[in-house]
Amino acid sequence: MVSIRRAVPGDGQKIGAVFDAAVREAWTYLGALARNPMFSPEEWDNVVIEHAPPNGLLVAIDETGNLIGFTAVHPRDGEMYLLFVHPEHAGRGVGRALLDAGHKALLAAGEGVQDIAGAGKDGPKLHGTTPREDDCCAN
Repeated sequence: MVSIRRAVPGDGQKIGAVFDAAVREAWTYLGALARNPMFSPEEWDNVVIEHAPPNGLLVAIDETGNLIGFTAVHPRDGEMYLLFVHPEHAGRGVGRALLDAGHKALLAAGEGVQDIAGAGKDGPKLHGTTPREDDCCAN
């Protein structure tokens, strides 16, 4: 069972580890660049700080307490920004849970999803999920 919560201080470097693992696995077109961390531990700690309300950084936690995925939401822009799942947990609904939580966070802030950054309206298809009829991007 996966739970979703807001990121807290101390999550930054765990978020970075998920990002690095996902990039190594999926972004092979970057060659050697994908095999090394792209951001310093301090930069990941700052990501948590920068996503204080009204923004949100949501993390997926597995049943053993490990951080296994994350997404960020920017309510003022109606934007879900970044969504990464550790490759060892891919295909188990973690990405869908993060998409749902991000969508709910935007709705709670009075916004809907206007954009999945970097993917536009095709975001769910590009990220391997199937839009539902009530999703913003189902059309």
